[in-house]
Amino acid sequence: MQNKRLVYVFNYLQLKEFIIESDVEIPAGEVTLGFEFEATGKPDVTKGKGMPGMGRLFINGQQVAEEEITDNVVVVYSSTEGIDCGRDALTAVSKRYKPPFTFTGNLEKVTIDVSGEHIDRRSPDSGYSEHHEARARMDAGRAS
Repeated sequence: MQNKRLVYVFNYLQLKEFIIESDVEIPAGEVTLGFEFEATGKPDVTKGKGMPGMGRLFINGQQVAEEEITDNVVVVYSSTEGIDCGRDALTAVSKRYKPPFTFTGNLEKVTIDVSGEHIDRRSPDSGYSEHHEARARMDAGRAS
C-alpha cells in the first residue's frame, strides 16, 4: 500500500521490478485486499527463470489492476528475509521506498495460499471465499 493505493512489487533478483498498482484509492474502513498470481507458462530452469504469469490486485473482491510478470525465480532466493506483513524492516523490495516501511493501520487477518490451485473467483462453485485474501482495516487519512 502506498499513497492510498494498493501496490504489489515483485523484485526479480534486483534486476527488474514488476510493479502492479491500483488506479483507485483504497476506501477508508474495513476492506479486503487481495493479490493473485496465475502462472501462464512453464519455468525455464536452464535460463534460471521460474514460471511467468499474471499478477492481479483486488479491493473488496473487485479486480483493480493486472500486470504480466515475465521473469520469476526458480527457487527461494532469500535466506535472511521471509514474508513481512505490516512492515519491511531490513531491505526494501522496491526502490520506491526506504525501510523501515511501516503500515499504520490494523491488519486483522492475513492468509497466504500456496496450494498452487487456481481459484476462479468468478465461479460460484470455485471454493473461493474471503479467507483467500488479506483483510485490513485502515484509516485512509493515515495510510501512505
